[in-house]
Amino acid sequence: MKTRGYLIVSTMARSFYEAMVMAVESLKDEVPDAKVAVFTHEEWIRDSDRHLFDHIITPVPVHVRTKLWALPQTPFDQTIYLDADMFVLNNELEEVFDYLDQADVVMSENRPYNVRRTRRKRHRLPAITVGVDVGNVLPRR
Repeated sequence: MKTRGYLIVSTMARSFYEAMVMAVESLKDEVPDAKVAVFTHEEWIRDSDRHLFDHIITPVPVHVRTKLWALPQTPFDQTIYLDADMFVLNNELEEVFDYLDQADVVMSENRPYNVRRTRRKRHRLPAITVGVDVGNVLPRR
């Protein structure tokens, strides 16, 4: 049977670790049996938080794209990547795993407010391009 789990990265600031703990708590409230792998700094992990995490991966690089470094290292066959500042509102998130039976990678569509910001920053995407939000990436191993 395929292993399924969630991967969350917090590396840039301790505040991301605090947000990650809240994200995992919200996930466990909605999906109590969820398996969670976190990529973070050992010195940030409180003993009182360890029960939330099934896998703790350290050391990690400090970079805005550490999530891309972490994805190939997932301990799960099927992985849902969650940004550290997410909050899970219901258990429907589990249904997303079913898409990985049909595709190698699944991403959510970029929301309009984020596309505008991205384009202003540095990219000019062709009108036919669908932007993706890398805050929600589901790779299949």
